Amino acid sequence: MQAAADPALVARNPDPKSKAAYTRLIGYSPAAGFVLTVIIDPHDLSGVTAWKTRGVDLRDYLDRKDTTDD
Repeated sequence: MQAAADPALVARNPDPKSKAAYTRLIGYSPAAGFVLTVIIDPHDLSGVTAWKTRGVDLRDYLDRKDTTDD
């Protein structure tokens, strides 16, 4: 999970949109070539789903990346 290794990672635990209390990770994946949102099960760290990040999640990631690049 390259996105999880991103120094600018945004983690939302629990994911505010999850009914199952999953964790949302937002980070850059060099293999994909873009920022990914990955939903994981915090109990066994298995991936539930992932998609190309957009909207508020992307804005939050870019804001955080700007502060980690300084």
